[in-house]
Amino acid sequence: MVVLSHLIITLAIIQRNCAGAAAARQRVCKVLPKDPEWPSAMQWNQLNATVEGRLLRTVPPGRPCHDPDFNEINCANIRAGWVHTRFHLDSPTSIDNTIFTNNSCNPFTQPNDTCLIGVYPQYSVNVSKPRDVIAAVHFSREHDLRFVIKNTGHDSMGKNIGTGSLSVWMHNLQERIWLKNYSSPIYTGPAVKVQAGVVADALYQDAAERGYTVVAGTAPTVGVSGGYIQGGGHSLLTNLYGMAADQALEYDVITTKGKFIHASPAENQDLFWAISGGGGTSYGIVWSVTIRVFPDTQVTTGVLTFTSAGTSAESYWNAISVYQRLVPSFIDEHAHPQAVYNQASFSLTVFAPNCSGSNVSLLFQPIITSLNDSGMPFNLSISTHPNFRYAFLNISGPPESSDFFPSSGGLTGASRLVPRDISSSTTAKIGELIRKFSGMGGTITDIGLQAKLVPGTMMSRNSVLPAWRTSQRHLQLFYIPTGTPTLNDIRPLLEQFRSEVGDPIERLTPTSGAYLNEADPELPSWKHAFYGINYNRLLSIKDRYDPDSILYGITAVGGDRWVEDTDGRLCKKAASN
Repeated sequence: MVVLSHLIITLAIIQRNCAGAAAARQRVCKVLPKDPEWPSAMQWNQLNATVEGRLLRTVPPGRPCHDPDFNEINCANIRAGWVHTRFHLDSPTSIDNTIFTNNSCNPFTQPNDTCLIGVYPQYSVNVSKPRDVIAAVHFSREHDLRFVIKNTGHDSMGKNIGTGSLSVWMHNLQERIWLKNYSSPIYTGPAVKVQAGVVADALYQDAAERGYTVVAGTAPTVGVSGGYIQGGGHSLLTNLYGMAADQALEYDVITTKGKFIHASPAENQDLFWAISGGGGTSYGIVWSVTIRVFPDTQVTTGVLTFTSAGTSAESYWNAISVYQRLVPSFIDEHAHPQAVYNQASFSLTVFAPNCSGSNVSLLFQPIITSLNDSGMPFNLSISTHPNFRYAFLNISGPPESSDFFPSSGGLTGASRLVPRDISSSTTAKIGELIRKFSGMGGTITDIGLQAKLVPGTMMSRNSVLPAWRTSQRHLQLFYIPTGTPTLNDIRPLLEQFRSEVGDPIERLTPTSGAYLNEADPELPSWKHAFYGINYNRLLSIKDRYDPDSILYGITAVGGDRWVEDTDGRLCKKAASN
């Protein structure tokens, strides 16, 4: 009997300790569907009632391509749409860069492969009112759930998804309020208030109808109010007006404590400063932003293309180096040059507001001379358009057919803002590293951008990375894999890109940084590269408005406080050691 009594007492202690350990784990780790602490069906139904039936149970978009739900016609339609951002735009949970989905129900894998929700959110709230967001935030906190925000699904950094998460889908918030006579202590003039779901081309169209233009995304389906403007946001008009965040006048924000607040240079100034350039998924959920607008303008566009076929590699890369040296001359004319090139081909598109066709021809002349001297064939077309949107559609194509994305996803192997004040020898060394990356199978996007700081303007009231103010080129070295690899599959290649190309470029430009929305998602130096001297201040502001760290992104401010386990569970880093 004594032995039995001791056994009962011991088992009771073990049970109590295990329960305590489980509770402690839930305080530092997010709950997954396999856990007993996962919300019950009744609790999910209660949340659905609170949001008036707008809670959606995730069905992976690739499900019709897998057994037992395989449907040949539906699967073919999904595969055809998968390569366009607009397909993912209309999904409450899908993103366009599928490299981050770990092949969760990938429509291009075999039909007999298991279709799992995987890293997609388990549930999503189709937001229509601020209280929908507030209810979702409260539910996530109460049940220790991972919380994510999704607008358009333009996601080059894997922030819009997460294993076992509850998502708020902001896409259907489409209101635009045009203000002819906006007035504040810092700005008086025309402006527009834009809700979270509005995309660039919708705003461009509205603006053109009213005789205005706006600073927004270079792709038509990029959301205006989300991670784009919160991360700074470069634009076709950056060399004329600055970054998207430089145009922000005020925000409506929902905090993770469930408060709907206003942020401007006069109210909650610290939050306004942080949201305007300090990165999305960090400080609050932006409901709307009010931005200043500008008179519409004539735009001249120029497109130059040539290939490496029939010419030596040296001649081909020498012609590209001429462009690399020419970038400052484009910037000085407020033109936006964007080159995309690899070992096989080169394409340069120039978008020049307030610039005549003859002036744009002069900008192209040095590279045309180089091509002619080398006997290299090329195509050059220059045209002048009556307004911004007409020119935008001319270079991007119709919104319904643009924003093409490879079915396998893609990954930025390296990214850097190249300062304007570097020497010609440093420019040449960077060119050699770019050429090396091309030889490794990569493609380079090389954009001339400089968001010059204008004292006394909104630029001095935001947290845009200071490197943008002195840059001349935004380099994004991109790799498009074949097949259906996961991020784990190509991580060794990503590390090779970083060590052989990315790190050397970083050492050549030690005072600069990188654009936080288009960069190596696992960059070790991300704090300095993405936020620079602003990081510590940004972190303190995050702790004020999101004290429980409900908002998370691996490279968002405070992201290094968390770590994902092998099963995708998000845990506070101290608990994983």
